Amino acid sequence: MLIRMKRTSLCGRRCFVVANAGKEFEKQFKASVPKGVYILRIPDSAIGFNVEESTQRFAGKTPYDFIMYKYPNMYALELKSTSNTAISFEGKTPMIKKHQIEALRKAAACGVNAGFIFNFRKTNTTYYVSIQTFDSMTNYGMMGKSSINEKDLLDYGEAIIIPQRLKKVNYLYDLGVLFS
Repeated sequence: MLIRMKRTSLCGRRCFVVANAGKEFEKQFKASVPKGVYILRIPDSAIGFNVEESTQRFAGKTPYDFIMYKYPNMYALELKSTSNTAISFEGKTPMIKKHQIEALRKAAACGVNAGFIFNFRKTNTTYYVSIQTFDSMTNYGMMGKSSINEKDLLDYGEAIIIPQRLKKVNYLYDLGVLFS
């Protein structure tokens, strides 16, 4: 997680502001895309995160974060980064929303490589999990769990570990494993 210094306007002192780690992960992921690979970040809806104070009544739901293409492979990717040990897909405030799962399933049904990029910051490990593997692991949400963790990914054996290395502050991901 990045910590940036920012001058406050109220007292003129410097204080620490923690950047959104998920957005930083997306930025580093996008910067890791090799030349010759097309990547499109699908913009989030305008309502943002402050739903309670928004005057906007309706907002489209972003199906997933990125579309990535290198002939002949197209990917629909939803990126999730957590400092916890698990990523929730059910419950009151799941990290993975139902509409995201449905959108990835729809893309996969059309022949697109659709799935999740899971980044576990505690262990500095990143995985690609296809939507088909996710559905098999969770038995379409019927496995009695509301989240998956790294042990689940490793035990199931179909997650692809994405090699990463820390430069100075940011990570560089070797996305070539997705295209081989």
